[in-house]
Amino acid sequence: MNPQPESAGRFSIAAFDVDGTLTDRSGTVDSEALALIRDLNQMGVLVVIATARGPSGVAAIATALGGSLWAVTYQGALMGRFDGAGWVTQSETTLEVEVAHEIAELASELGLATRWHAGLSWYTTALTDEVLLESRIVNDSPVVVDDHRRLLASPHKLMLISPLDETSKLAELTARLPPSVSPTYSHPNYLEVSPPGVDKGTGLKDLLARIGGGAAELIAFGDGENDLAMFDIASHSVAMMHAPASVRLAATSVAMRGLVAAVQETRWRPFKPR
Repeated sequence: MNPQPESAGRFSIAAFDVDGTLTDRSGTVDSEALALIRDLNQMGVLVVIATARGPSGVAAIATALGGSLWAVTYQGALMGRFDGAGWVTQSETTLEVEVAHEIAELASELGLATRWHAGLSWYTTALTDEVLLESRIVNDSPVVVDDHRRLLASPHKLMLISPLDETSKLAELTARLPPSVSPTYSHPNYLEVSPPGVDKGTGLKDLLARIGGGAAELIAFGDGENDLAMFDIASHSVAMMHAPASVRLAATSVAMRGLVAAVQETRWRPFKPR
């Protein structure tokens, strides 16, 4: 059996994935989990959101936690914090525009809509059922641009979502991607395309360096393959019970009784920057 968080050292930095970890199947943030995280904040634990979402998809969580929150967004391509007045970028990496257009063209050939995420905005080449569902989940609406060539801002990531019965299209697209990008699946039908070498792990490393924190102080909670990179750098990682087997096996422990119990069972201490 994997060791549980309470058997490890005391943690002062907690990184939480959002979708599937802080949310239920409908995309609603678990209010009990949010209350516990708010308690961690008040205890002095440094809470970090590490997500494939952009800042606009994290804003409601920041507000619920009092308006101040560090976040690694877009799979690590955009890192910053909410300071009460809004989002403040600390570091970012973007895809080359021409490479992004090349991928959007490949997606179009396969009948897939491209979601183009740049800063606080996101765009889509079509309002498919999958895009509309994602819009409701993150509580933010995209701008529809039917011709991807009209998009000139370098994206922090591209997202391609297929119907669940057409994931073979994503597999084909993945096989045809240029070598200068990093593809990751956040769900079986969600393909995230990031700048080369960028993932949640690199984003968290950058954040730790800026705040004076160490990996030994970090515990990470997640449920998807895109969380494996942050599991690699955390001294302890907790996979949700519903996570794929590969993710559960990679984690230090599994939240068999849910996120709330896992947070309650973890030993905490206030964060002290070095």
